[in-house]
Amino acid sequence: MRQTISISIAIALLWGFSNDCNAQKRGKKRADRQTNEWRYEVEATENMGADGTYMIKVWSYSRHPDTAKEWSKKNGVHAILFKGYMANGLNPSQRPLLPILKEKEHPEFFESFFQEGGDFLRFVSLANQGSVGVGDMIQTGKKEWKVGVIVSVDKTNLLKYMEQNKIIQSLGGMF
Repeated sequence: MRQTISISIAIALLWGFSNDCNAQKRGKKRADRQTNEWRYEVEATENMGADGTYMIKVWSYSRHPDTAKEWSKKNGVHAILFKGYMANGLNPSQRPLLPILKEKEHPEFFESFFQEGGDFLRFVSLANQGSVGVGDMIQTGKKEWKVGVIVSVDKTNLLKYMEQNKIIQSLGGMF
C-alpha cells in the first residue's frame, strides 16, 4: 500500500513537472512568434545619445510587462535598422539605416542576429538601468501590456557590423 502511494506521488510530481516545462516551452514559442511580428512603436526622446548613438523610446507589447521591457532592446535595434523614427521638438527625424528589403534578402542572417542572445545585443543598452517611467506601463487589454523603455542604440558600430557581414556595401567601396 505504501509503495503504491509513493509511486502515485512520484508519477503525479513527474506529470506536473512535465506539464510545467511544456507550458514554459509553449509560452516561449508564443513570445518568439510575437516578437518576430515586430509589433512596436518608437519615438525620439528628449535626451541625446553620445556621438554615434540614438536614444529612443520603444513601446513593446506583451502579455507580461517584463517580457515587453526585454523586447524593447530587440525592437530598438530593429527600428534603427528598418523603421527609423519621427522627430520630436528637440531631435530631428532619423531615417532607417537599411531598406526593409534587406531583411527579406538576408533572412538567415537576421534570424540569427535577432535570436535570443543574438548579436543585436552588442549594439543596444537600456537607459536608466531599464527603469520604466510613470505612465510608461499601460494595460491595453485584458491580457496585454504596452511598455515604454528608453534604449540606446550604437548606430556607428551597427553600421560597421552590417558592412562586415556584407549586408550593405561599405561607403569606401562605393568610390
